[in-house]
Amino acid sequence: MNSRRRFLNASALGAATITAAACTPSGTADHKPSTVTATLLLTAQALQTLSHVCERLVPGASEAGVSVYVSQQLARDAASNLLMLQYLGIAHEDHVSFYRAGLSGIEGASQSLFQKSCCSLSSSETDSLVKNLLADEFTDWSGAPSSFFLFVIRADACDVVYGTKQGFENIGMPHMAHIVPTEEW
Repeated sequence: MNSRRRFLNASALGAATITAAACTPSGTADHKPSTVTATLLLTAQALQTLSHVCERLVPGASEAGVSVYVSQQLARDAASNLLMLQYLGIAHEDHVSFYRAGLSGIEGASQSLFQKSCCSLSSSETDSLVKNLLADEFTDWSGAPSSFFLFVIRADACDVVYGTKQGFENIGMPHMAHIVPTEEW
């Protein structure tokens, strides 16, 4: 699993540095088409914000590849999507706009509180931002309530960190899947 984590970390770093305008649907030699398509759904800034906030909510989420996981799941069809939104009754066609609005809202809240990007916040500043988001403190927030957005991305981060065989091993639990997955995610 260590090689999987290295791959995901490298993929997340690559996805975070690609701008949406530079991506083409056909992909390049360095990127699988599914990864490139997925990065078109969320901007590099949004993927970095997602990774940064999820790391504060669930330590290890960034290294486990939460931004890659979310972007890949957003690119899937409704029948194979594993995101928490799928289980909360949110229509599949609304998933991308849900993440875009929430991640944009987090950036706006960070600028409002600290006059800087979420990804440049210190740990204590990020904790303060999260506390305000959990309390639904921002009046100019659009989309689902910020506390609900954090609930969803925390669940996605938990799936990536703890919902795998390696995640179970990391917390000393046997992985006893009722149905063994055919792929990692």
